[in-house]
Amino acid sequence: MATPMPSIISQQQFDAGTALWLQNINDAASGDPDALQKSFQSHGSILQYAGFSSDQIAQLLSTVGGCRINARFLVIDATVRIALYVSDALNTRLSAYYVSLKPAPEAVASGTTRSYDDGPGTQVDHALVARWLQKWAAVEESAIDAPMFTTSYGPLKGYTFGLKDFLEPMFGVSVFPPPNDLLMRVEFGLHEYYSQNDTKELTQTFGLVVRLNEKAGSGTTGSAAPFFDMTTPCPPICGYSALN
Repeated sequence: MATPMPSIISQQQFDAGTALWLQNINDAASGDPDALQKSFQSHGSILQYAGFSSDQIAQLLSTVGGCRINARFLVIDATVRIALYVSDALNTRLSAYYVSLKPAPEAVASGTTRSYDDGPGTQVDHALVARWLQKWAAVEESAIDAPMFTTSYGPLKGYTFGLKDFLEPMFGVSVFPPPNDLLMRVEFGLHEYYSQNDTKELTQTFGLVVRLNEKAGSGTTGSAAPFFDMTTPCPPICGYSALN
């Protein structure tokens, strides 16, 4: 019998991590953003993405009956992480909770402006995605606060992707990477818009973009890999099963 992967967490660990995430947002909304700001710090800079290994993605996409991949925000060891799990058409959880890899130095802002070339087969326009990513890359730690993670429905718990948002990038992989290699990045972006309740100041909302790691497979570069951002925020849509 295979032993559980270190990147799989229990229901208790998931509940504790998500509760700490929400506590950090609530504390920030009450005037104490310190824990929220520090949770996005790693290796001396702001986190730019959460990474998932070849084995994690392969197992998620192999879950029988899956229709959606749900991304939920957690705080583990005082650092923001993302847990992915697969659910079916009734939003019942089918898979284990796969937690993102421990942040590596390259997962933080480099201090330079990132640019992306246009590429064929993209689901989201590269220029638009670049804008979202660059907005987040430009955020100072002191500017990270509760409103970025709050919508009219309340604090953000995460986002929900269609299964194809993770499956379609795999067409860019001709040689499957070793099990523990970084395969997929859930990159952090910042959406800016005027909301229905405030037409004087821009609303900034934290978002996620799925992208194949630039070194995964052969013939796929970071600038040409397609982006996928067809997500639904949670809340309002978080599923109906008690395990969601």
